[in-house]
Amino acid sequence: MVSRVHERCIDTCKYPEKGINAISMAAHAIVEIDKYNKVLSKKKHPLVPSPTIKVTMVKGRAKENIIPEPCWFAIDRGMIPGEKVEDVEAETRRIIESVSKYFPKFEYTMKTVMIYEPTEIDPTERIAEVFLKYASEIAGIEKKPWGAPYSTDMRNFVNDAKWPAIIFGPGDVSKAHRPNECISIGEVITAMKVILVASAEILGLK
Repeated sequence: MVSRVHERCIDTCKYPEKGINAISMAAHAIVEIDKYNKVLSKKKHPLVPSPTIKVTMVKGRAKENIIPEPCWFAIDRGMIPGEKVEDVEAETRRIIESVSKYFPKFEYTMKTVMIYEPTEIDPTERIAEVFLKYASEIAGIEKKPWGAPYSTDMRNFVNDAKWPAIIFGPGDVSKAHRPNECISIGEVITAMKVILVASAEILGLK
């Protein structure tokens, strides 16, 4: 094995035209993915932004004078309610496989490493209506349903346990995952007031 790797290295160092550049192939795939992201922007949902597809990481060989035979890249595919994981995986494969029209020797493998499937509930569900009512009365939040453009554990309650669930809490999502991430004490107190009275009504204690 070491011998074959060494021979390939010498061959592609001295005769780069004999190598198969996986980074060039990956670059074509990434361009096609970026094009498809524009197509996805036309998909709409009333409560959340359009779905997205982005390449977030790329890795090739760690030597500057060797034609890279492997190239690995990661794709982040944001989904919206109504989309299915199997359909998203199939469309992603079609995009990547389109590279073969430029490179006859193109080969690839694709592995889904993490899934956060989308979910939603009917806005007329009791839990949604009660929290909307008290969020409006106590926190002054507009009394209308909304959607979160990020992943949460709500999907586990709705998709797996088949329980209606909502996302509610203090803080500004624009401050999340960045330096000096914070929540004001006042927001925490207000959120707790909403949670306490809403929970009491749902449990029949009010």
